[in-house]
Amino acid sequence: MKKLMTHVVAGCPGMQMCEKVLHTMLDTGSDFIEIQLPFTDPVADGEVMMKANQIALDNGTRIADCFDLAERITKYTDKPVYFMGYFNTIYKIGIAEFCKKSKAVGIKGLIFPDVTFDEALSEGLIDECKKNNLTFINVVSENISDERLNKLAKYASDFVYCTSRLGITGLHSEQSEQIVDYLRRIKKATNLPLAVGFGLSSKADIDLLPDEADIAVVGSHLMKMALDESRTEDERLASIRDFIKKVKS
Repeated sequence: MKKLMTHVVAGCPGMQMCEKVLHTMLDTGSDFIEIQLPFTDPVADGEVMMKANQIALDNGTRIADCFDLAERITKYTDKPVYFMGYFNTIYKIGIAEFCKKSKAVGIKGLIFPDVTFDEALSEGLIDECKKNNLTFINVVSENISDERLNKLAKYASDFVYCTSRLGITGLHSEQSEQIVDYLRRIKKATNLPLAVGFGLSSKADIDLLPDEADIAVVGSHLMKMALDESRTEDERLASIRDFIKKVKS
């Protein structure tokens, strides 16, 4: 059975509800948690996540609030919790300070898709992650060259995050025809687990993932449920619970 990583945007729909969503995910069967730090220009995200980021910002969510949320969640669970976001957030705080604070609140690692591997090395982000026992999760797509893949694999840890298609996150109905060959190529470069995300929105999507995929990442679909204003909070939480139970069954 594939493991499941689920995703929230901190402070969306509100901080209290966000925390309830995280508890629901963890209690129902999520194996990994991705907490996104809200950002004004989330370039790797689709419509649902862009809306979620804006709602969180409109709610006044600060980075300090995200650290507080992360600390409460990591005290609630022993499962790995990762920060996802964009490099400007780290840069504004300072790489060393951001990594130090992330470790202090129990974060396992960082997933920042707009930071290339070379930038992470040159800016000192990978070094600071090592100093603080954080993992820097590399995000790769099917157009990565073998040369770059082999270089990246030497520094990778925990897992490699593989996008299931080129472009942004969001709902879609077709998996890339090249995904099997693509994941096998990644497997040749590393024996780490492969997490596959960007667009998984149903159990059918996850069931269609090839054996080479070890972790399914679901974000936009769950955030859409959390933002469904036609339902009460309890109904939204129930729909998230039912989805995860179905996926994990």
